[in-house]
Amino acid sequence: MSYWKRRNIIEVEGKSLFTGHYHLFFADKEKTFTRKLGDFTKSYGKTYGIYQGLNKIIVTNDLDIISEVFVKQFENFHGRQVNPFVGDPEKEKMVHMFFARGARWKRLRALASPAFTNANLKKVGLWGNRYFYILNEVFYKLCQINELPSTIQIHETVEDSALEMVKLLDKVADKEINIRDYFNEYTMDIICRVSMGQTESKMFKNPYFFDVDYTSFFPMMAYCGLIPSFLIKLSFMIGAMIPNSEVDIFLKLTDKIGKAVEARIKQREDDEKRGIEKGEPSDFIDMFLDAKVDELPDEGGEEYSRANVSSIDYDTLGRLKYLEAVFKETLRVYPLAASANARECTRTTTAAGLRIEKGESVMTDTWTLHHDKNLWGPDADEFVPERWLNKIPHPQGAYLPFGAGPRMCIGMRLAYIEEKVALCHILRKYDIAEGPNTGEELNLRGTALVHPTHVKVILKTRN
Repeated sequence: MSYWKRRNIIEVEGKSLFTGHYHLFFADKEKTFTRKLGDFTKSYGKTYGIYQGLNKIIVTNDLDIISEVFVKQFENFHGRQVNPFVGDPEKEKMVHMFFARGARWKRLRALASPAFTNANLKKVGLWGNRYFYILNEVFYKLCQINELPSTIQIHETVEDSALEMVKLLDKVADKEINIRDYFNEYTMDIICRVSMGQTESKMFKNPYFFDVDYTSFFPMMAYCGLIPSFLIKLSFMIGAMIPNSEVDIFLKLTDKIGKAVEARIKQREDDEKRGIEKGEPSDFIDMFLDAKVDELPDEGGEEYSRANVSSIDYDTLGRLKYLEAVFKETLRVYPLAASANARECTRTTTAAGLRIEKGESVMTDTWTLHHDKNLWGPDADEFVPERWLNKIPHPQGAYLPFGAGPRMCIGMRLAYIEEKVALCHILRKYDIAEGPNTGEELNLRGTALVHPTHVKVILKTRN
């Protein structure tokens, strides 16, 4: 009797000795991994078990289980299922925030969160206030060493990249284009300028980018989870014997900057005791410390769909309710990062009556949830932004484009801002129309992240 049957959980048929059920997902070229789960849900019900090699995964779209796993029992599900090549998520020094867990994740999240609060995205001038410096500690020090600019205004970065994209779109106005390519360049341009020291927009001309067909590479990476863990550990042991001066420098800089932050905290405490008022933030350390204590309320207002000013400030974005509804509805219909909605059980527990053992993972069938007519109504398969304007309630866990609970995507607010700024500048000049090759449905590909192969539209110049 198989593991899931012993656990009294329905098991998907067709298990392979070596790959588990993963060969079933990648054998279907027409459906991505996360969309294929919907077929299994129709056949096996709301909750069932699959295997990724030797890894055991419970797939569910039961809202009670999802609520327990992602929110109410977060302390038992604070980790993600990690690709073996990442290493130990609790001990490896180079594990980043997405894969980190436990105390390490809490520390990284606490350090990064202040930069993404509503208060800071507004106060810091995403749009035109005096300053907002988004940079991490190591980047600041590296900038000093390499004589790169050490302060970055997010507003100027996002809006400048958006305007550069519009300039490129001007050259292809009134012609059918694959606008996906332009938004890919726009998004990557912002990432490079905000976090990698790039000083100006380099869309379609970045010398550090190269074209690679990843369609065969990423499915191969997914199979890395099937490699026995002892082989992975052996590779890390061998790697640890090889000196890496670049990594050593990186870690030493992190330690020095941590001490600099502690010193600044002590200095500010001493100034306060002597009655010295806090002045303007002098550098990124002051900005980081201020971000942790300042909080401002959100502001709303009436929407106007066509901004008529030269720049788009934060308050303007807050009034664009229909544009926000379009964005939310797009991510409901196409939850492209659905594979991130999975958690590994770190302590045996019971969630909504289901016993979950330590080491098992729980993954949501997000595509099925987002198209469930019982949750969203008879038009669940249709694109209806108005459902968000009418504020029709949906249960907790039914909408998961950015995840749920404490590990919800930290960049969600910035993603909304990037999208709104870009669309505002585009819609000022153009109407978006179908072209002869637009098609009825998007051709989706990908494994961990799903993406359309193309989005063919015509940008018609507005009178």
